[in-house]
Amino acid sequence: MKKIILLLVGVLVSAVLFAHSQAADTTNKLYDVIFSISIDESGKMKAFKVNQVFDRESETKTPINMEVSTEFIENVRRNIVNKEHASDLDNGVPKEFYRKFLYDPQRPSLIDIDPEE
Repeated sequence: MKKIILLLVGVLVSAVLFAHSQAADTTNKLYDVIFSISIDESGKMKAFKVNQVFDRESETKTPINMEVSTEFIENVRRNIVNKEHASDLDNGVPKEFYRKFLYDPQRPSLIDIDPEE
């Protein structure tokens, strides 16, 4: 009986430590999401996609493989469409440009978050 209680205490302590470890804590974590965009000569969006995602806290500044929520992507798309953009053409073909947005997985409906918030 004593061994079972010690085992349960050990499991509970491990679970608490894991729950509070940095790897398990994703609250208040922000990511930089770089979008690739092109606008045609009439001002319409021709191409739009997530290009890269970066962990803002990483020292390596290497892109990470992370799925960004559809809600966030659609909000960014609406934001880009609702702003006037001059097209930048190269021999009549829209040139690609990049725009960075802050992404908080806990609040995917927000774009252009103030990181100090």
